Amino acid sequence: MSAARRWRPGLNRWRPGLRLQWLALALGGLLLLPLLHERYVGELHQTLQEAQKATLLGVAPAYAAALQGRRADAVGSPLPQAQIERSGYQVWWLGGDLQVLQRWGSLVHKDPLFMADTGGNGSSGDEARAPDWLDRLALQGLHPLLQRRSPALADAERASAPLIDDVVHAARQGSIGLRAPGGRGEGAAPAAYAVAAPIWSANGEVAGVLLVEQGDELTGRVAQHLRERLLLTTLLGFGLIGGAFVWYAGRLARRILLLQRGTEQAHDERGRLQRAALPEDPRRDEIGELSRSIVRLLLRLDAQREHLQKFARLLTHELRTPLTMIRASLENLDEQQASPAQTVYFDRAQRGIERINLVLSSMSEASQLDAQLVRTPRIHYDLAAFLRDYVDAFACARPDRIFEMRVASQPLPVCGHPEWAAQMVDKLLSNACDFATPGTAIVVEALAQGPVPNTQVRLRVCNQGPTIEAGRSARLFEPFASERPPEAGGGAGDAPHLGIGLHVARLVAQYHGGEIRCVDRDDGAGVVFEITLPRSAQAG
Repeated sequence: MSAARRWRPGLNRWRPGLRLQWLALALGGLLLLPLLHERYVGELHQTLQEAQKATLLGVAPAYAAALQGRRADAVGSPLPQAQIERSGYQVWWLGGDLQVLQRWGSLVHKDPLFMADTGGNGSSGDEARAPDWLDRLALQGLHPLLQRRSPALADAERASAPLIDDVVHAARQGSIGLRAPGGRGEGAAPAAYAVAAPIWSANGEVAGVLLVEQGDELTGRVAQHLRERLLLTTLLGFGLIGGAFVWYAGRLARRILLLQRGTEQAHDERGRLQRAALPEDPRRDEIGELSRSIVRLLLRLDAQREHLQKFARLLTHELRTPLTMIRASLENLDEQQASPAQTVYFDRAQRGIERINLVLSSMSEASQLDAQLVRTPRIHYDLAAFLRDYVDAFACARPDRIFEMRVASQPLPVCGHPEWAAQMVDKLLSNACDFATPGTAIVVEALAQGPVPNTQVRLRVCNQGPTIEAGRSARLFEPFASERPPEAGGGAGDAPHLGIGLHVARLVAQYHGGEIRCVDRDDGAGVVFEITLPRSAQAG
């Protein structure tokens, strides 16, 4: 059961592409067609065998009738020699004592289409058609691989006398005997039909037997040759149609990949729409319509984002005016003679107004931060020196906390701005102070890692305290998202916590070309905020 669970995730991650799906479909058709071809060829082979049997049953009595009243030593052949040679017959004229009187023809049929089996060069005076390019390709490519070896007919052809069996004896008794290719016996002709017909004398007695043999190799070769032609045609058709399918699927896959890449690149790290990278496809088909729908959706999302930013600024502006009026009124009332009970209410109202002002300031900061980062030019500076100065100053402002520095002694050049780096480090240190267990150290690490020229600067802020629930770490960096419990601050007597700090830290890290993440400590006793920044080539 555990092995199945380990296997399923890998299966879920693997997805066949369009080209692979089209290729699998074409391969399925390729495997199905030979089965249909084999059934068709098998039925055709049976039909040819039945026709061959019927022909022999008609030819043998006709040849026997032609020999009635003839002497074996008569001048001239009583049978059509050319037809016998062309048809691949081997004809035996047996006397009343079943001795051979005369013989015509050969079991080995010479056909230009099958000269590859007999060692010929394909030239013949037969009336059969010459092989075309498909025949030659089948003979040279597939025939050596697919030919079916059967017992040679040469031994039966070289025999001085035919096999005297029940077929011959039946004809001696006045009946027509038939031996199918499946018959076997000592001296039997392999894979050959044999039909024996009685030769009648003038007084109505059996004067002899006419035995006509024809190899089953002809119909087998015809069926095999048809099988090879069908298979070759299937392979060629599959090569053309399958190649067209794969090319078309590849074309669709490229368009879909371009659409995916354009959709991913339509927004930068800070969520702003890059109109030059919109994945619009001008073609008038389904993928083109999909691309235009995605573009319209991205434009609407960008308009909604801008509306929310403007709404936050407008709300902040509109609320400050009545808050100022309320503050002024409370200050005027406070200057008058008020009872101690009224003073308590005035103080509560003042603190409430201060909290609302703090909320509005945070909303304004969050809405304007993105634009401010865009306007700020990037410079090269030493992050190690900056951290030493800033963390020392922060430690002086928070004597209730213990700070431990593990900053590299060599310079750590990065590209950004130290003013924004101060905002980022301040948010991380403030968050660590809020959650760290009293009496434990907050560790600040800054080291270089990775080989040159892909060296990165890793900044880590570690504290002991509560850990992060599984799957919740990514949500910490969203705006106005807070996982802070009431006992960690933000209660009735504290300043409200809106979840802006870590969002600001992420924006500043992205402004520096890096990324930020939150993980639990290796010992499970706290959390680590880790920022990875690209190392700059120079320091300012």
